[in-house]
Amino acid sequence: VVKNVTCPALLLVGTKDLRVPPHQSVHYYYTLRSQGVDARLHTYPESGHSIANMEHNIDAQLNLALWFADKLDAPMPYGLAPIAE
Repeated sequence: VVKNVTCPALLLVGTKDLRVPPHQSVHYYYTLRSQGVDARLHTYPESGHSIANMEHNIDAQLNLALWFADKLDAPMPYGLAPIAE
C-alpha cells in the first residue's frame, strides 16, 4: 500500500511499457511526492518494460548510479555531478 512507503523511490519508466502502464508509474510518483517521500521519475520515450534503446539504457544506468551514490552518501561515480533538486 502506497501510504506505507517511506523509503526513497527511483522510477525508470518506458513510455511504451505494456506490463506496467506508464500512467500508473506517474500516478505512483505523484502520490509518493504528495506524502513527502523522496521520489524521482525518469521517462524514456519509445521504450518498453526493459529499457533496450542504448542511449536510454545508458541514461537509466547513470541515473541509477547517481541515485545510489546520493542515497548511500557515496562518492559520485566517474566524477559525475550530484543530483540537483
